[in-house]
Amino acid sequence: YQVGALFMAMTGVDDNHPLIRFTDSNTHLFPVDRSAEMGRPAKLLLVDYMSKATWYHLGCFDDLDEGDKGFLTVDDVTRAIEKHFSGSVGRIVVQNMVAAADVNSDGRISREEMLRVTMVNAAARREMDADGSGTLDREEVRNFVRRVISEREEEVQRLVDLVFREHHVEGDDAHIEQSHVLAFVQDSFKIHGVKMPGHKMDRSEITAAKSRLEQMEKGTFHAA
Repeated sequence: YQVGALFMAMTGVDDNHPLIRFTDSNTHLFPVDRSAEMGRPAKLLLVDYMSKATWYHLGCFDDLDEGDKGFLTVDDVTRAIEKHFSGSVGRIVVQNMVAAADVNSDGRISREEMLRVTMVNAAARREMDADGSGTLDREEVRNFVRRVISEREEEVQRLVDLVFREHHVEGDDAHIEQSHVLAFVQDSFKIHGVKMPGHKMDRSEITAAKSRLEQMEKGTFHAA
């Protein structure tokens, strides 16, 4: 798991001096002014991660794509999730799964989007690295695409080329570092779409919380 810490813990909550000193010495690691994700409640972080990671277990895109449309609808995703969990699931589960993968917010999941969100799962990245070298070559990526997206060679080649192009790596003998794959999926999917009943914290709330902390430090904060 990637661990998300509430930024309040990094600014003096519980008077944890070792943590405060670490934060003061590494301010570049905690961009609380720019990163809404720093203030996400832990449950939302877990729901977001699991909504992405579960895609790896749903099967091959072409098998999920009923009618060979070239994209997955909410109905396609619902059938796949219910098959995976062997029963019906709540609507919010489906909504979170779709939101986790639907980068362009068009309400449907393309092959490219499913490939990217599948790569979020650490087990998927380990599977891709068949020889355990810590890097991915074209054949390893090709085999992974065949398993999770399609066995159609024209689609396989297009997606393999896309992966290497998006990682700015060229050449038939090119390799992608696993660390670069992790950075890529983190940049591709921001924590924003998932929901939980009773849990919400958007950027305005985080900004307000930070403002209250600053006021408290200055002794100017007065509770309503």
